Amino acid sequence: MNPTTVELISGLSAGFCTTLVTHPLDIIKVRLQLSDSSLSSIVKNLHGSYYRGIMPNLIGNISAWGLYFALYSEFKAIMPAHSTAANYFSSSVLAGLSTSVLTNPIWVLKTRILGTTYAYTSMLDAIKQMLRKEGVASFWKGTIPSMFQVFQASLQITIYDHFTRHDDLSTLYALATSKIISMVVMYPAQVVRAQGSAPTY
Repeated sequence: MNPTTVELISGLSAGFCTTLVTHPLDIIKVRLQLSDSSLSSIVKNLHGSYYRGIMPNLIGNISAWGLYFALYSEFKAIMPAHSTAANYFSSSVLAGLSTSVLTNPIWVLKTRILGTTYAYTSMLDAIKQMLRKEGVASFWKGTIPSMFQVFQASLQITIYDHFTRHDDLSTLYALATSKIISMVVMYPAQVVRAQGSAPTY
């Protein structure tokens, strides 16, 4: 089995498993980003619908993980290898940006379906309404903020590398700390992306 196929299968499997486990948290996150409601109010109003909109989320995560790993493998193979670190970094950024643009329509659909204020009965209904009322361009709303999210991983790697090189921290602690810091710094881009995906009608 060639490396690209292995990367693709790994990405698809990771996307599927992580989405099933974290989807309820994703619903809460999206609704917090789209409204002024409190966390307790949102949880109370879920009425057990913790897996509403699971289909676009599954499709999005599986596609994104699969595409990212496949493109990352390809970019690593074709990028000039002046240094291993530079090759990995540039390949990661290019794969992330490409994946972000290609999968943006799925994330727009996911955000709208998970949001409580949009009257979509299904993923197909959302596609039909968006095409009829807003046109094809609406599927790429929030693309610019989503591209900024690519740099969250780069920031995390930079912080992680600093911790492991200059501080006496365990690998797990360094990984967790770098993830938290990068998420906090880049989180506003997620809010802008979610609100930018909202319909204009």
